[in-house]
Amino acid sequence: MLNYREIEKEMDRGYQYFGIRIRGKIVGMYKASIMRDGCFGEHQSIHPDYRGRGLAKLMYKQFFQFARKNKCKRVYVNILASQITARKFVESLEFKTKGREYEQIKGMLVQMYEKRI
Repeated sequence: MLNYREIEKEMDRGYQYFGIRIRGKIVGMYKASIMRDGCFGEHQSIHPDYRGRGLAKLMYKQFFQFARKNKCKRVYVNILASQITARKFVESLEFKTKGREYEQIKGMLVQMYEKRI
């Protein structure tokens, strides 16, 4: 779990944080960064009490708009290899796998996905 100083450092390095607030409570968030060849989104999370309401799809729509605004032609996300539901979700949004699964950090196997926008 990042503390506010770590988040501040990431923001200084160019990460943008996005969230959804319902009745004053943050119930979903993710972060994105502009890369040389596109926009990379990561760490999307939604509070368990608010899952199944379409918020993930809404946040991806916002992610795509952010990427287009920054003239990106592609967006990328890493999905935990063990998260079958998340993998199916991004595939439903027409993301395609890019390369093989790999360890993003020691012990954390991910699959990168990309989408032309």
